[in-house]
Amino acid sequence: MASKRYQESGAEKRKKKRQRDDAQWVNAKIHGATQGQEEEPSISSCSQEHQPPTSSDSATAPSPGTDTSRHTTASASQGRVSPVTEGPSDTAEPYVPPPTDPALWSAHILDADRVEIVRRGPFKVSSDFNFPMGPDGRAFHTSLQFKVLPNGEKVHRSWVVYSPQNNAVFCFACKLFSTKDIKLTAEGHSDWSNINTSLRCHECSQDHTQCMLKWRELDIRLKKGMAIDQQE
Repeated sequence: MASKRYQESGAEKRKKKRQRDDAQWVNAKIHGATQGQEEEPSISSCSQEHQPPTSSDSATAPSPGTDTSRHTTASASQGRVSPVTEGPSDTAEPYVPPPTDPALWSAHILDADRVEIVRRGPFKVSSDFNFPMGPDGRAFHTSLQFKVLPNGEKVHRSWVVYSPQNNAVFCFACKLFSTKDIKLTAEGHSDWSNINTSLRCHECSQDHTQCMLKWRELDIRLKKGMAIDQQE
């Protein structure tokens, strides 16, 4: 008597089909990943390293808002337009930010430096800094960065900046915007015996008020993303 032919159950058939489908899916993923790894380097190397720019490639229409005068330059000898780097010229040196200590700033601050200094904000010494004493045996104290009102309220003098280089204080706003030659903008004020009187007189001056307004205005423009490279 012949034996019965084995018949797979429906569950077994569905299981095998699912296994085949899973295998095909994994194979497709692996194959696709392999192709991407093999093709991507060749594309980038050809487009960026080995293929010289052509006139049709360089003359592609720029996106809206792009300043084409800063990104392309015409080469009459080669008869094509080539991309150039940002800046006034290819030989321009990279921008070096000014020092944080106001005593080390240039006597004639460039507009780019002024923008960078305002963007960074007033320099602050570390909390554990040991302020050296002057010839009179006195030293700078952080309490000088606060003004005490008649009602006892303390107002922060954000413009008072201490310079470790000169062991003196500067007016941040006037150092940046004033044209007057005073201690708080030149070499710094270090007469600790009379510093309180000097700071009170200075913060009431018209020139200081105008410089504070200019500082705040530029700071707001920078925070809103409307600052320009050259202040007129």
